[in-house]
Amino acid sequence: MIDIHAGTQLDHYRIDSFVSSGRTTSLYRAEDLDTGTPVAIKIPHVNMEVDSVFVERFHREEEIGLTLDHPGVMKVLPNPHRTELYMVLEWLDGRILREVISTDGKLAPKRAVRIALGICEALDYIHSHGIVHRDLRPEHVMVLAEDHIKLMDFGLAGQVGARRVTFTNLAEIISNGNYLSPEQIAGNRGDARSDLYALGVILYELLTGKLPYGNSSSLEQFNSRALRDPVPMRSLDPTISPELEETVRRALERDPAHRYATAREFAHDLAHPETVTIDKNRGRESAKPLRPAKSKTSRVSIVIYALLAAIPALIFLAILITSRHK
Repeated sequence: MIDIHAGTQLDHYRIDSFVSSGRTTSLYRAEDLDTGTPVAIKIPHVNMEVDSVFVERFHREEEIGLTLDHPGVMKVLPNPHRTELYMVLEWLDGRILREVISTDGKLAPKRAVRIALGICEALDYIHSHGIVHRDLRPEHVMVLAEDHIKLMDFGLAGQVGARRVTFTNLAEIISNGNYLSPEQIAGNRGDARSDLYALGVILYELLTGKLPYGNSSSLEQFNSRALRDPVPMRSLDPTISPELEETVRRALERDPAHRYATAREFAHDLAHPETVTIDKNRGRESAKPLRPAKSKTSRVSIVIYALLAAIPALIFLAILITSRHK
């Protein structure tokens, strides 16, 4: 257990100041006493140090971070002689994207697209290395000078071929539920297209100042995400171009097969809106993925549709029961 305050020394790092605290970890600014350079120190909360699932994920986050080297990804710094449970990260002077959204409000399309393109580039890099973030949200994106970005927090990241990472409790599902893809809510592991869905939610939020399904992680919100399309962006802000609306809509397709297959494809349409074809029928078709075909017996059709509509609720209930018994 680490008692942290200004001046605390961890191996060859000295804590300078407290930065922020999350549900499971706290972040501090520190100085590398060997080089004199500033670093960030990520330290688990005391109660998390006895959680074996969390500790395993914490170590995996560090392992994944040490394999990545890209200007759009926050660097994890090697610390082979560590004597306590903590992680050393590069120090970044910037603002968390959540803070940008909170203070700046909705962004001009040009700026929102610039930020999204930076995230696309970082996602393309990690996906090409077999890594899926799986927890992409504004809290996990740092915005630097000139809107350069850094992806952070790979605690829930998955590697191709690695065993499945699970949520430790329901609170984790709720906390990032606004950015989870429908397949993740349904209990599937998700893949690169799940990250692209999350980016679609972020871009929708940057452009409109609102979340596609409202700022709620209620059962109703999860259920609606599996059954209906979000409010079209241009109905909230007519100045958004039809091509940009179409691009975001494609990223938010409920069926992963209908989304962009890669971050590079997503980035191409963001950077070259003149190449985007607007399919006016696709949105209406995709709005009814679970509705059964019409039958001569309408009562039977209604019952079937009701059962299909209840599937997301049943899945969520199963997750709740499972989390309570872990």
